[in-house]
Amino acid sequence: VESAGQAFGEFQTMLADFDPSQLYDIIPDFHNTRARYRKLEADMAADPLGLVAEIREVLEWLMSVKEQACGLMDLFLQGKLPLRVTHNDTKINNVLFEKDGKKALVVIDLDTVMPGLVGFDFGDAIRYAGNCVAEDSRDCCKAGVNLDVFRAFTRGFLSQTADMLTEEEVATLPLSCFVLTCEQAVRFLDDY
Repeated sequence: VESAGQAFGEFQTMLADFDPSQLYDIIPDFHNTRARYRKLEADMAADPLGLVAEIREVLEWLMSVKEQACGLMDLFLQGKLPLRVTHNDTKINNVLFEKDGKKALVVIDLDTVMPGLVGFDFGDAIRYAGNCVAEDSRDCCKAGVNLDVFRAFTRGFLSQTADMLTEEEVATLPLSCFVLTCEQAVRFLDDY
């Protein structure tokens, strides 16, 4: 996991001087958490399939954390976080490793590279790799963060990016894990 963190950190460092505005926004509003929430709220109000009642408790919780979940985008819009080149699909299976599986060689699957916030990549990596259960698990009581995975990935990531990230970016890395988890929940529930 630490080696994967290094690989994604190296990806950030290698592209630190590249102007993200030169990239096309492949999926508009992909990590615009407020836009994701607005769509969910509209679909909840319409409730075309009559499903809101059966998931009301989860929806109410997501609404109760909406402001915190929108924190990264709010900081960006306030000019406190810089726009960077982001991978946007930082699952560990998007890293090629040496045959023994220990050393990362390169980040792959570049079809979602576009402008974004460094927290998008960090938070999504932890959401995926650090979860104690698979993202589609029905056993939500076992969901949680494996702190050993969090620490290892963070160590690897910061070993490559500490000199290029702003203090605010580093400070918001833990928040990004929460933000990307909520955003994914909003997306999945809206799809449902």
